[in-house]
Amino acid sequence: MFSILSMGHARGKASRKDKMVIHGIISDRHDDEEEEKEVPEEEVTPTTTTTTTAATTPIPRLATHHNPPKSKKENRVSKQIHALKSILDSIRSWNTTGHEEMSWWLQFLNRSCEPYSHLYSIGSSVQNRELWVIALSDHPEIHEIGEPEVKIIGNIHGNENVGREVILHMVDHICANIDSDPDLRAIVENIRIHFLPSLNPDGIFDLLFSDHGKNIGRLNANGVDLNRNFPDQFFPSFHDPEPETQAVMKWMETIPFMLSAALHDGAFGKCVFDSVVTYPFDDSPSGQTKYSATPDDDIFRYLARLYAETHPEMHLSNMGNCTRYSQHKKFIGGITNGAEWSSLSNTMQDYNYVQTNCFEIAVEMSCITHLNSSTLSTIFQQNYPSLLGFIRQVFYHFLLH
Repeated sequence: MFSILSMGHARGKASRKDKMVIHGIISDRHDDEEEEKEVPEEEVTPTTTTTTTAATTPIPRLATHHNPPKSKKENRVSKQIHALKSILDSIRSWNTTGHEEMSWWLQFLNRSCEPYSHLYSIGSSVQNRELWVIALSDHPEIHEIGEPEVKIIGNIHGNENVGREVILHMVDHICANIDSDPDLRAIVENIRIHFLPSLNPDGIFDLLFSDHGKNIGRLNANGVDLNRNFPDQFFPSFHDPEPETQAVMKWMETIPFMLSAALHDGAFGKCVFDSVVTYPFDDSPSGQTKYSATPDDDIFRYLARLYAETHPEMHLSNMGNCTRYSQHKKFIGGITNGAEWSSLSNTMQDYNYVQTNCFEIAVEMSCITHLNSSTLSTIFQQNYPSLLGFIRQVFYHFLLH
């Protein structure tokens, strides 16, 4: 079983003090006692006080008029809160996040979204960075019989930051509006949604500290493409599963996921808003680039069309979509069978379907991996309705068919 690291209370309402316990901002009884010893009471009381002699005669003493000095702990907490606020302001301004910033952000979201959220780790990367997942539901810590499970995964390639940022802001949006939006509340109360913003945190690190070359950060720390690292239905694997791959496989064995979307970017290199949805199979038995249908091809095409048609541009053949380029004419309606685009073996999408019966689609959100804040915001606005509609299908489509 993968280890679950809960970062929040299970169901209880967190106090104001609890909500500030974020990444080390923690009060400890022993620390409190030590701080009280460091700062005498008379130094921190800004009002007139009295002292008592041995004869218990009250002697008035004037209060000091300067601000009381802060304790060491208060200074430490103040600096951490300031650092956290800077991170939150940066993220909400659509600046690209590193792994540490993302971890702080997820812990903040988990606290602010209680009792609908549960933050846990499915394992760690080659370089021991946590693979964080935040689940949203009315009982986010457990699988409830009859409640479908959905997962949204980003950043399987470390240099593809668009999916990661879209996931983080989607969770933020849901948490901020769940109490006022009946539709969102109905989704969260009837579906458990798992968001894994980054499957390749080591790749993020390589990307942020490099010259942003085309493929810098794409692979994991061992130089392996994680989306070519899963057991395949037609071809043998050339690598043992990487730690990140093993973590996802165990995760899928543990939770009965029904629907999944993997978010990608950087596939085309033509226009910022090039986008397409792909569906299994990703490879053909011969390895040739040609249509390779699953037994549930009609359901996959339905899901892909639903996503593309909800998107304002993805389904169009003449506006901001890869279908306007001659080499991509096969992407009619903004969707394609994976193997018909390019036959690729050992992909996560095919593993989901063959080994776990989970229906996963892959969404190419943009052709460019390094986007400015305004473009990231636009891509989120374009894809949010499609993602929400896709998640909803696990209930309205699958359970009815």
